[in-house]
Amino acid sequence: SAIEKLLIRGVRSFSPEDQPSVVHFFTPLTLICGHNGSGKTTIIECLKYATTGDMPPNSKGGAFVHDPKVAGETEVKAQVKLQFRSAGGQELLCVRSMQLTQKKGSAAFKTLETLLQTFDKTTGEKVSLTTRCADMDAEIPTYLGINRAILYNVIFCHQEESSWPLSEPSLLKKKFDEIFEATRYTKVLDNIKGLLKVQKQAIALDKQELAFLKENKDKAARVQNNYTSTSDKIQSFNARLEELDMDIKAVGRDLMLIVDRLNECAEQERKLADLDSKRSNLEKQAQGIEERMEQRDIQSRSDRVQALRKKLHLLEEGKRDRENARREIASYRESNTKLEKELRVSLEKKKTDDQLALHRIEDNMQFRYLEREVKIISRQHAELTSEFRRLDQRSYNQQNDQLRKKQNKLMEERAGLLGETKQLEERRNQLNRELEKDYENVEEKYRMQLIKVKTEQMADADLQKYAKALDDAIMKYHSIKMEEINRNIQELWVNTYQGNDIDTIKIRSDSDSRGNRTYNYRVIMVKDDTELDMRGRCSAGQKVLASLIIRLALADSFGVNCGILALDEPTTNLDRANIESLAQSLVTIIQHRRQQANFQLVVITHDEEFLGHIGRSEFADWYYRVEKDER
Repeated sequence: SAIEKLLIRGVRSFSPEDQPSVVHFFTPLTLICGHNGSGKTTIIECLKYATTGDMPPNSKGGAFVHDPKVAGETEVKAQVKLQFRSAGGQELLCVRSMQLTQKKGSAAFKTLETLLQTFDKTTGEKVSLTTRCADMDAEIPTYLGINRAILYNVIFCHQEESSWPLSEPSLLKKKFDEIFEATRYTKVLDNIKGLLKVQKQAIALDKQELAFLKENKDKAARVQNNYTSTSDKIQSFNARLEELDMDIKAVGRDLMLIVDRLNECAEQERKLADLDSKRSNLEKQAQGIEERMEQRDIQSRSDRVQALRKKLHLLEEGKRDRENARREIASYRESNTKLEKELRVSLEKKKTDDQLALHRIEDNMQFRYLEREVKIISRQHAELTSEFRRLDQRSYNQQNDQLRKKQNKLMEERAGLLGETKQLEERRNQLNRELEKDYENVEEKYRMQLIKVKTEQMADADLQKYAKALDDAIMKYHSIKMEEINRNIQELWVNTYQGNDIDTIKIRSDSDSRGNRTYNYRVIMVKDDTELDMRGRCSAGQKVLASLIIRLALADSFGVNCGILALDEPTTNLDRANIESLAQSLVTIIQHRRQQANFQLVVITHDEEFLGHIGRSEFADWYYRVEKDER
């Protein structure tokens, strides 16, 4: 970045009515010379005001604006315009306007227009970036690529404040903290600590929630296991019930077979009984016939014997009678008649006997038939008896009893299983309702909470790493910068200071006991390896030179993007030797940094001899002279 042009109107001794005063800044050196009170310092003040928005010291109440009483007006308007080039090469214009109104016994100061514009290179049009003063105070240092504290304390440091490096410790600490932006980084670290504290509290709460969800998840897992176990039992019981149903059906089929066999046995037994009855009847009939035949035989024989006996008796009588017939011829016919009668009786008897013989034949035939039937029935009876024995009714009865017992046992087991299955199903339904109501999506909730906790823990670890890295970076940055600053200070002091009482000076930074990111600063002078605090032990000239060298070193260390440095009366309180040495040192600095395109040194002085020392270099062909009009 670089400053190109400054316009001043109505500020301090610069008239609000005449043509505005314009200062063009050159690279690498701009020289401004003038007597005391001519308005040289006002240029520095306007540069600081334009870039930071800060008024000069002791300018409250409108002292920065041209006095209306001097102008003979009740109201004076002032304006400062600064045209500059940003670190990115962008052309910008800063406009700040003020107004001071003189009232009875007092003056009223008011900030008017504030404007930050850029130029479109293609169209040449002006584009307004911001009109808010607060925005512009923050934006311009950003465009210049430099810390606002560097602008205020180093680059455009006011003459009255130029000796701040040797001020009291609290002010010095404040200045360096602003330069190093320690407060900014401390706030960042404090914010990180705050975030870590909040994060830890959140993690603790989320861990409690996670523990609660884990407990719920474990409970849900146990409930789920119970549900699964119950379902498995129900499934096992249902399988057993199916087996029991199959066994019961099988036993039923076996029982039906046994019942059929028992029925068959009963039928066979009935048939045997029928055959026994029939055989008994036939045997009775046969026995009756046989008895009848025997009776008839006996009767017939008895009758025949009786008849024969009678006939024999009669024949014997007839023989006797025949013998006597001769003697009794009269009785022959009577005997003959009797014989005829006996013959007829004999014939009738014979007929009866023939009938009896026929009956005997018929009875014999019927007896033989009955005997055959009895044999047939006996054979059938034997077969049925054999079949009945083969059927083994007792075994079937035993099997029937066993199957009945088995069936009853299976039915009892089935009834018990049905009862247990019903209870298990009720338990399973209860577990399912519990899972759906109390533990719905508990696995997903636990997983999301676990992810949240792990993420927060990782974020917490990252924040801790970031805080440590930032802390280490701040420490390292501070250490590197301090080494660089002290190196530049030593080089400048050795090349500039012409006395022999001080070998070199340094800025010593001591860590605060409250934390290693807080430092206390002090400027020390070294003589023969002995270090002494410089504040209160140096002359006015040494104080001015030390402050100037420290500012030069700070500008060199922090001015990578903004190589501007304005020196207001740098030779104050310096003796001639040190003035010449300072001039030579400045020329050397210009020589070393001339390759830096954005390096700009603005020197404001009343010392023309000093100006001549610098002007004899190749870097300044002419200079500005500032004079105050008589009016």
